[in-house]
Amino acid sequence: MSALQILTKTNLLNVETQQLVVIMVKIVYIKSTTTSVRDVLDSLKQQIQSLEQRPSVLLEGCSKL
Repeated sequence: MSALQILTKTNLLNVETQQLVVIMVKIVYIKSTTTSVRDVLDSLKQQIQSLEQRPSVLLEGCSKL
C-alpha cells in the first residue's frame, strides 16, 4: 500500500489534496526521465485545469501541504 493510500484511508488527505500530490509526483517524474514527457505534461495540464476551476479547493489543498 502506498503512502498516499494510507493517508487517504486515515482521512488525512482529501481528494483535492491527493490531486495536488499526484501533480507534484508527476513533476518529479518529469525531472527524472525523458520518456513520454508529452503524455505526462498533457495529463498534468488536464489536472491543473480541473483544479483551476475550483480555486478555493486549490488554495485549501496547498495550505495543507
